[in-house]
Amino acid sequence: MKEELFIRFLNGECSAEEEQQVKQWAKEAGQQAHLERLMALHWKQAEKNKALENRHYRWLEKIHAQLYMPSGVSPGKNVYEQKYTSAAQSNTRYYLSIAASLLLILLAAWSYVYITQQAEEAQPIAHIQKITKKTGVGEKLTIRLPDGSRVTLNAASQITYPSEFSGSIRSVFLSGEAFLQVIHDAQKPFKVMTNHTETTVLGTQFNVNSRENEMITLVEGSVQVGFKDADQHEMIRLVPGQMAYTDALDLNMKVKEADLKEVTSWKDGSLVFRGVSLQEITARLENWYDVQITIAEGVDKDMKVSGEFNNENLQNILTGLSFSFDFTFTISNKNVMIK
Repeated sequence: MKEELFIRFLNGECSAEEEQQVKQWAKEAGQQAHLERLMALHWKQAEKNKALENRHYRWLEKIHAQLYMPSGVSPGKNVYEQKYTSAAQSNTRYYLSIAASLLLILLAAWSYVYITQQAEEAQPIAHIQKITKKTGVGEKLTIRLPDGSRVTLNAASQITYPSEFSGSIRSVFLSGEAFLQVIHDAQKPFKVMTNHTETTVLGTQFNVNSRENEMITLVEGSVQVGFKDADQHEMIRLVPGQMAYTDALDLNMKVKEADLKEVTSWKDGSLVFRGVSLQEITARLENWYDVQITIAEGVDKDMKVSGEFNNENLQNILTGLSFSFDFTFTISNKNVMIK
């Protein structure tokens, strides 16, 4: 870690990201010698800056008063200033020698400041709650997120989001399928997290399907897609009309051209199939109409067909499919038999 970053941390001049970097570095093993050297460097700087010196003394004294105050010393006195100021002015080597003895105090101070800061940050956002919206089989739901973005959930899907986007990133977690229309905000990127992938956008329209195989399809704008915790250079940038496809078995991400009508028509109440097998079609129909479909032996489950159904009931869809697949069917309550 660079000395200048450490010094800016002690002076309260770091960004939130830089503070986290310093704190993470401090937790790592084997940093004591380096920490002592950096602290000595900061102490030498404090000799030339009286205001910084006094603030540093007060900071250490607050921790010292709680943990190490010797008997007979009044907490109101500036212990460090009394003990070390004259020495600092005359002998830099003295400060180098006491850096190690102050190491524990510095670490205690970091803990104190960090815990206090966390408590203070938590107070103004204590009212923020996690909200979960979900749909059952055969249901769809459209919701507005706190930033005005619009999400349409497909059947058997769930989204979790905060009641207020207070941080630097607008993040939601999705399982199932949803179509998102995200409000542009360059200062707060929008992220959709699924079981395996992460999609980052500034303002766009896209479809996320996170069932067995995960598919992110871009309709408008631009998104970056990658696996969770991936480095920036490992993210894939999509252009409209492209789909990032992740196989559930090998978790390899591929990009291909998408049929936008087939992918997104569900949100408008339509079912569009392009070269889809009967087995795949019945799986979608089960979610769409909340039924259980059984395919009898002898029916070709793998033969593929194409078709479009606009706001049709299950009876009409199965009737249309029966001509292509050469089957008959019966519907009894929520049970369908194809034979």
